[in-house]
Amino acid sequence: MTASKIYKAIFFDLGGVLVDVDWAGYRRGLAEIGCLMPGDVIPGYHDDVRFIVEFMTGRASVSSFWSSCRSAYGWNADDASLSSLWGRVLSPFDYSSRLISHLTEAGLKLGIMSDTDPIHWETQNRSFEFLNRFEASAVSFELGVMKPDKSFPQYLMERLNVDSSECVIIDDKTHLIEGYKEQGFSAFHWQGSSSVQELLQFIGMDPIGGGAHDS
Repeated sequence: MTASKIYKAIFFDLGGVLVDVDWAGYRRGLAEIGCLMPGDVIPGYHDDVRFIVEFMTGRASVSSFWSSCRSAYGWNADDASLSSLWGRVLSPFDYSSRLISHLTEAGLKLGIMSDTDPIHWETQNRSFEFLNRFEASAVSFELGVMKPDKSFPQYLMERLNVDSSECVIIDDKTHLIEGYKEQGFSAFHWQGSSSVQELLQFIGMDPIGGGAHDS
């Protein structure tokens, strides 16, 4: 297996890149427990709603987050029921495990850069074995900020002992890719399963045999 000719480390986003987020399923679950009626609208995870941002940056506890949701939307479910639904929206993409194995076996160092919250973070670490291959993680609820803040890559570079010229940032959101490019980082815009082989080409590695993006 040929290692990357260009980079020593890759910093991955999770949601939309390695992990699928089923918000439609979350809304169905809310409806099933009587918290959402037909036609109701609730903010998406990344909408600029104060208590969602506070939760993702560690300034609100799980309990206070759900209390804010109940106050804002008139929900009457308890914390445990809501947390269970919140965690169940996550599932790995079919290609994720094989891609991560391919990269680590080639000697690349891997880090996580994620805007996330304690519930989602615990769910992913408990459920997705491939995350054990990552050597370091920078997550918003621990850092107290959200991407594209420079503290995310700086934190990972320090722990993986690489500099900015030796790493590439992977994300599915255009404004974050552009933000990190403006800071001088190499960045790759993830656009679904077709990006598996495109990423390998981008970092100067041989493709995964057998069409990994289909597996």
